[in-house]
Order: sequence, then structure tokens, then C-alpha cells
Amino acid sequence: MSTYSYPPPQAPPQQQKQKRNRLACGAWVSGCLGTVASVVAILSFLGFSPVGNADGDDDSSSSDRPAAEQDISGSGSSGSSAPVNNSGSGSSVDIDDSGPIMFNINNVAEYPLLYEEVVVYIDGQLAGYMTVDSFSQPTDTLRIAVDGPGRYAYQIEAVTTIDYFGVPSIISGYGEGSITVDAGDSFSLVGDFNTTPFTISLARD
Repeated sequence: MSTYSYPPPQAPPQQQKQKRNRLACGAWVSGCLGTVASVVAILSFLGFSPVGNADGDDDSSSSDRPAAEQDISGSGSSGSSAPVNNSGSGSSVDIDDSGPIMFNINNVAEYPLLYEEVVVYIDGQLAGYMTVDSFSQPTDTLRIAVDGPGRYAYQIEAVTTIDYFGVPSIISGYGEGSITVDAGDSFSLVGDFNTTPFTISLARD
């Protein structure tokens, strides 16, 4: 078979111009895509993520973020600390003024009493002892604490030495009753030697 070489068919001038334009545009687009790919590669190398997910959420977990950023981002979340009340108002405190109070019982060694030992009970409880001596200790005071103001029962026992016509004589005495007590009150022992045993009472000073 015989082979012949023929020149390629030539397109019209207008078609050749459009073809050259399409080739130039394709080359420009390819160059732009190459540039974008280079920028993306550089950003990825530097640790940036230029493209987020479709919902706009950050794919990185909170553990990947710096601690300061996590603290700032978490500052709006609810915490375990209770809110501080700065209103300045405070709860009122009731002061109980009905607590323990003190009162006194006094004893004086007056004639014919020479020496005396006294035991005092308040509401059945031992309150204390008193001793007077007309020579060395003519007075004695017993301070007693009670729960608060009010009425209290007392019992008093005494062993007393008196001057009976120049002769020291030992006699016993006893007394009971009740007194109304307030803070700081003072009472004195009063003895009636006309009875046996002699009677003892408390008189308010």
C-alpha cells in the first residue's frame, strides 16, 4: 500500500483564537490551584487548620488548647463554688440574757455567836460552805450561781458555838424556805435562838 503524508486540516481563524484563549485560561486556573495548594501545605505545616467542619465547630478537643484558653472558655460554665452574697444583710442573733447569774449569801458573827459553820443547799444541790469566827473571821460571803432569775428553794444547816452566860455552848440550827433571786442580789443569814434547834432564814439585804 502506498503512504502519503498530508498536512493537518486547518481550523478557521476565529476557532483558532477561541482555542488559544481556552488554553491560556486553563493554564491560569492550573497556576491558581497550584498556588492555593502551596498555601494550604504551608498553613498545615505551621499547625493551622484553614478549613473547619461544616457545622462551624472546632474539631480540636479542649485538651489540645492552651490551659489559659481553656480557663477563659470555661469561665462561663457552672462551678462548684456558691455565689457570694454581697447584699450586706445579715441574720439577726438573739441574745439569751437568761443565762447563769450570781447572788450572795452573807453571814456575820454577832453576839452571842462565837463560831459557826454553815452548809447551804439551793434547790436540793450543795451550794457551798461558810465559816465565821468572832475573833479571826467575823464575816463570810458565799457566792452562788443559778440558772437565771427566778424563785429558788434553800436549805441551811449550821453548827454554832454561842456565849451562854459566859460559857461557850454548841448548838445546831436548821432552816428552809424560798427566795426570789435576780442577778447581784444579796441575802443574810438570820438566826432565832429561842428554839431548839434554832431556826435559820434568809433575809434580803
